[in-house]
Amino acid sequence: MVKRQITFHSISNNKGFTLLEVMIAMTIFATFIATFVLIQGNNLNDSSMLREETILQRLCQNKLNEIILNPPEFREALTLIAETKTFEENDRYEFSIVYKRFELPEFNKIQGLDGDDSAQQSPNQALEKKVYDEVMKIVKEALWQVEVTVTNKESKYNFSLSTWLRNQAAKVEITY
Repeated sequence: MVKRQITFHSISNNKGFTLLEVMIAMTIFATFIATFVLIQGNNLNDSSMLREETILQRLCQNKLNEIILNPPEFREALTLIAETKTFEENDRYEFSIVYKRFELPEFNKIQGLDGDDSAQQSPNQALEKKVYDEVMKIVKEALWQVEVTVTNKESKYNFSLSTWLRNQAAKVEITY
């Protein structure tokens, strides 16, 4: 009987990588690179959006501060149309200003009464209604809401701020 001798060559003796190993390594590398590029693209997009929002907020705050420092003459005509203009220092942005009077609901609605139920009111309710009507008249003249909206003309992104302004010229008279 003849003995056959079989020799196995170990892989460690071979120099280099097989084609399969190279392809697996390239796939892993490509996946990491694609993920990295995608994340960086999103970061750049978020950064530009944040920059745009910061510019809009700053312009809006500046315009609102201008109005607070130099309020207009408060009259009913202010509430009719929004004032829309372009910033002189940056023509890519425009602003609109809306003025509104402070509105309180009717006394009967607050009390949960239907219509004008003055016949059903107690003396206390009648006095409360009179005080409420006086306060409503004063507040309607004395408090105004101003809303400033700044818009990028190209991207149409916008930012709005609003605050309450006190009408310095409003006369406060309480009659009882």
